[in-house]
Amino acid sequence: MKLALIDNMNNNFFSIARYLRDAGLEVDLYTIPGANDHFNPQSDTFEDINSLTWIKRFPIAYYRYRSLVPQIGKSLEVFKHYDLLIACGLAMAVLRRYGIGVDIFIPYGSDLYILPFCLRVIKGIKITKWIYALPYFWCMSYCQGKAIQDARVIITNSRHKMYKEALDKLDRKCLNIGLPMVYGNYSFPPFKEWDFLKEHDFVVFNHSRHIWASNPDNLEDFSTHLGNKRNDKLLRAFSRFVKVTRFRSPLLVTFEYGPDVEQSKKLTKELHIEDYVKWMPLSDRKFIMAGLRHSTIGVDQLREGLSGIGGTGYEVMASGVPLITYTNGATADPTHPFFQAPIIDTHEEEKIFLTFRDYETNPAKYKELGIASKKWFNENLGMGLAKKFVKLFQLLAENKKITSGDPQVIELFT
Repeated sequence: MKLALIDNMNNNFFSIARYLRDAGLEVDLYTIPGANDHFNPQSDTFEDINSLTWIKRFPIAYYRYRSLVPQIGKSLEVFKHYDLLIACGLAMAVLRRYGIGVDIFIPYGSDLYILPFCLRVIKGIKITKWIYALPYFWCMSYCQGKAIQDARVIITNSRHKMYKEALDKLDRKCLNIGLPMVYGNYSFPPFKEWDFLKEHDFVVFNHSRHIWASNPDNLEDFSTHLGNKRNDKLLRAFSRFVKVTRFRSPLLVTFEYGPDVEQSKKLTKELHIEDYVKWMPLSDRKFIMAGLRHSTIGVDQLREGLSGIGGTGYEVMASGVPLITYTNGATADPTHPFFQAPIIDTHEEEKIFLTFRDYETNPAKYKELGIASKKWFNENLGMGLAKKFVKLFQLLAENKKITSGDPQVIELFT
């Protein structure tokens, strides 16, 4: 069985590919020319990716208007030689435009809730630009939507309201399962850049995007939504904590990542906690994972109504660190794959503050939680989950009529 993973947004597919290859499958990863270097596989491994022949380049640099116009001398025939195609992003539309269907769609976000809807794509673009580009945007959205509708299996988090709304509009169901999208089998070289953490006895790690001031809590308008993290709640809870803690040197580590970095820096000054916050530059995942190992608690998304289960939270759990995030009820839902996951599930500033205080008096409790998190990750989001994906792909490759609604598929994940 030969598989192609197409596009590598957030380095999700690079991680999945490594798990599948560890399990013995023949897998090729196609990265996109012109894509964000931050999500280059090299940012997620200490190996030299130039030596990995299974990492290939997609034949077309499709971040251009002409990407949906079949180009002379360009062909996607190579993808007809795979047993299964797994894709995300605009690759869905491009492949369909060239007459190639995708078996499995694993969206990263906006490729599901924005790209298939033309009005959402052009919203916010200057009218002088989108008038001449409107035919392209319409074609792109049409092809993206049809490709998603025709995919045999969609794997995503239907607890996320934006995803659920988009799926309903496209009249599609999904497999609501986790993804082996953070590779946990790291071997770290020494990182002197993290030596400063040894000077602190309580380290909160928040490496999600800073987005809260520019994107208010408006659940009615998903078309401009980018995943509001509500980092301000963490900053306020942490400011309360440093005023009362017995820890000698508490520290919040966060990153210059997202549209509201300056707003967050301004808030730290208003809260008088600048000396307790360490700002790091936008960093590769391998560097982030190295720092996480030395943290006390990791924090991700804190927005009410949305499910904060994604790469940032996965990275925290894979590092054996207790995770604070909001799952929108997933951990209490027996039908959800994150049911009873060892997560501190909240979006409330008060509970975040009380968690910090509780750690102060019960550190052993949280160290055990971190151990449980890593174990749960390995079994449910790491190689344990990857083995289920192997069985899923084998079913789909052996019988081209099987979809996510068939009992054999459902049984794999129940």
